[in-house]
Amino acid sequence: MMNAHLGAITVVVALALSVLSGCERPSESQAQGRVPGACKMRGNGDAPPTCMTSISSVLAAPERYEGMKVSFGAWVDQINDVVLVFPSEDAMGLRDTASSMVIYPEKNVRSEDRSLSGLSGSARFVRVTGFFYRIEDGVRNSRVDPIDSGRFGVLEGVTIED
Repeated sequence: MMNAHLGAITVVVALALSVLSGCERPSESQAQGRVPGACKMRGNGDAPPTCMTSISSVLAAPERYEGMKVSFGAWVDQINDVVLVFPSEDAMGLRDTASSMVIYPEKNVRSEDRSLSGLSGSARFVRVTGFFYRIEDGVRNSRVDPIDSGRFGVLEGVTIED
């Protein structure tokens, strides 16, 4: 009888420990540092999942988002042939390079309901989705563009939605 109780207690303790240890364990991708805690991952199918986050989270820890498909609300404005992305209307008004990102036209930017040519002179708040790459020391992939000077990062494969 004692062995039956001991066996039942062992099973209950083992089950409780496995349940409790699972509560604190991060996912494998989080443990490897690939999915920042501020991400709410969305997506299905063969396309890469999208990290739904805020532009502030990307600005705060750019190395965690490097190469990830991210989506956030931001202020955008088209200057010449590039689209600049800002965290706030004030930053956009000041053309704050330290907290802005750039989107190049050759990166197949898509805009819902409006063409990007309609962005010029009509800065607005939108949802931006694309792959984020930070600019280190003013240069990304040995590409030197004047618009990159002091910019925070580049977005590629971008979709802009109102």
